[in-house]
Amino acid sequence: MKKIILLTTGLLCCLLLFGQSRHEFSIYGGFGSSGLKYEINEGDRSNVTGGTYGLGYTLFFNEHFGFATGIGWSTYKSKAEIYDTDCIIPDLDDGDDIYNIYELQTKINWYTEKQRLKVFNIPLLIQYQSKGKTKFYLQTGIKLAFPSSAGFESENYSLTNARYYPDLDNPPITEPTFEGLGNFEDRSSKGDLDFKTATIYNLEMGLKWSLGGSTALYTGIYLDSGLNNIHNESQQFFIKPNKEDPENFSNYSILEAQSEPGKSFVEKVKPFAIGLNFRLSFGTGKF
Repeated sequence: MKKIILLTTGLLCCLLLFGQSRHEFSIYGGFGSSGLKYEINEGDRSNVTGGTYGLGYTLFFNEHFGFATGIGWSTYKSKAEIYDTDCIIPDLDDGDDIYNIYELQTKINWYTEKQRLKVFNIPLLIQYQSKGKTKFYLQTGIKLAFPSSAGFESENYSLTNARYYPDLDNPPITEPTFEGLGNFEDRSSKGDLDFKTATIYNLEMGLKWSLGGSTALYTGIYLDSGLNNIHNESQQFFIKPNKEDPENFSNYSILEAQSEPGKSFVEKVKPFAIGLNFRLSFGTGKF
């Protein structure tokens, strides 16, 4: 099948020839499965539909090859679910003079978290295209993606908090509720996330359709795959205690939290997307 497609494209290239603009300006947009790729302990992760759009410029060296750059904006969204997971915050002080050091033990019964990352990116790509009025094209290279905003949101999750005093070696205390202990249902939380600049490998291929003159429409599929870990080292624990109002505690995102000392919920986070892309281009200058 691949050989037939290549042969057909080759015949079209021989039969349908037209002049190629040296400079090409474009506006593009795309959508597909787009998210943050990571391994999660005791749970599952899935991507959500995201998109990309931007402005492009391509300088062609000849009829086949060119250098493409521009500026774009992309959104990556993911959803994580964890369940039956134990968390520990050690060495907390209850303010009492005797036996005041305790562990906060949290049992996550069910937790769902949505994450989002918005970036503006600068692509540095090489473009190849065949000859003909309808051209096969391929772009490949990297994108430098700079986070513009990122955050998380969780709703309707369930957990149980208990206080354990190691020096007493008694069973964990699960009450009173006003001390932030016991079972809590329908909790929610949200906050910002901090990510590093991403280097993303980009691959796009498809067909370039002539619309007359120097105007063309690109239709293709694209792949974005992060090359570096954008995850900052986890420094805080999952639960964020509230000393003023213990019952109204909150939590950090699983992307930036530890479930216990030295154990993060996730290790490496990389952007990933695959989808459809459409680009309208306008050329100027001839070879």
